[in-house]
Formats: sequence, C-alpha cells, structure tokens
Amino acid sequence: PIDKLLYGGYSTISLGYAGLYECVKYMTGKSHTDEEAKPFALAVMQKMNDKCLQWKTAENIDYSLYGTPLESTTYKFAKCLQKRFGVIPGITDKSIIVSSSPSSMPVNWAWSDFFSITFTLSTILAGKFLDAN
Repeated sequence: PIDKLLYGGYSTISLGYAGLYECVKYMTGKSHTDEEAKPFALAVMQKMNDKCLQWKTAENIDYSLYGTPLESTTYKFAKCLQKRFGVIPGITDKSIIVSSSPSSMPVNWAWSDFFSITFTLSTILAGKFLDAN
C-alpha cells in the first residue's frame, strides 16, 4: 500500500494556490503587487504556509505550499466563483482567475511587478513554484 510512503518525510502533499490577486483585490481594493496591499498578500500566504506546518506536525506527513500554473482549471474555477459570489467588477468579472503563472497575469501589470511579487512570495513557499512552461 502507498499510505506508508506518505509518512516521515518520504513524500510531500502539495497545497497549490491560485486566486491570490482576486483575494487581495477584493479585501484591499488593490492588486497584490501594490506596495500597500503586499503585506496583506504575504499574510494570506503565510497563513496557508502555517496551516501546512500545522498539518505536518499533527500527522507526520509533509505538506508544502506551491504556486501552481493552474491553466487547465482556471476557467472552471472562475465560473464557480461567479456562481457562488456573483460578478464582482475587477474580481470575478473575467473568465479566468490569476494563477501564479505569468501567462495568466493581467495585461496591465509590468513583468517587473510579477517577478517582484513572485520573488517575495517564494520566500514563504516551501515548495516554491511549479511552472508548466
């Protein structure tokens, strides 16, 4: 059985995230790349990372937070958010959610903004980033 391979640091269960932009935009009115909103974005990421550590301690299974490209499910996730919360301008009014991949970056962001926040967030992520490119 595979279950014995889950314990003691042999493997990792990943918690991938997407929608950080939408979360921060909804809660602060600003992008997670905005200097005023970045502390909130980092607090959200830290909370998820802390949860992984809590699960790891409780279960002796390694959990890690990963930035994930999510391209294959971003449309479906966006539609589920629209159904659950309605169409919120600037947040759920598009057919995708922003993943951690540059290919889903809103067109008005500069690449330097994306890489700046990616680098900052990577200090929190135990698993760093997965990229399908």
